[in-house]
Amino acid sequence: MVTNKEVTHKFDYNDAVLMGVNAPKELLDLGVCSVCGIQEVENEYMAKQYGVPLGTILYLVENGSGEAKEVPEKYLVKYE
Repeated sequence: MVTNKEVTHKFDYNDAVLMGVNAPKELLDLGVCSVCGIQEVENEYMAKQYGVPLGTILYLVENGSGEAKEVPEKYLVKYE
């Protein structure tokens, strides 16, 4: 589906990020990750899958060992 809606997000491609203290335990071991993809939750199926409301921004993040996960924006903090 193509729309003219401008999606704003907190992080950009290649930004270094960490999981925040509010992230689920299964994400905390990822360590420092790089943002590899950005998408908006656009349907109910995705919303249920990630436990987030429609419109939430999801980031595909990958750590140094190559492990990748899709993570809602609310769980990420910028790595300085």
